Amino acid sequence: MSQLPSKGVRIPPGVDTSRKVVDFLGTGTEFQKSIVVAQLNCILLSSVRNCVTLVELNKMASGSYSPPHVDTVWNQTDIVQYLQSNWIAVP
Repeated sequence: MSQLPSKGVRIPPGVDTSRKVVDFLGTGTEFQKSIVVAQLNCILLSSVRNCVTLVELNKMASGSYSPPHVDTVWNQTDIVQYLQSNWIAVP
């Protein structure tokens, strides 16, 4: 897969979807790279789907996310920490 997929994946703001994934991963922000990798991992790896759904990752791609049953809003840093701490998207 050379291009970012469009079906089922929400691309974070600021990502040029015409670029190859391999090129983007070298230049995107930590948040952008984490979201894209997490979504690809969710599509390709069933073990990731045990932790988080693609729907949840699509919501996180906006840069702000409220986990179910929690009275808090995660920012980009919180989202990246969650994805890395749970081995969903690790650099």
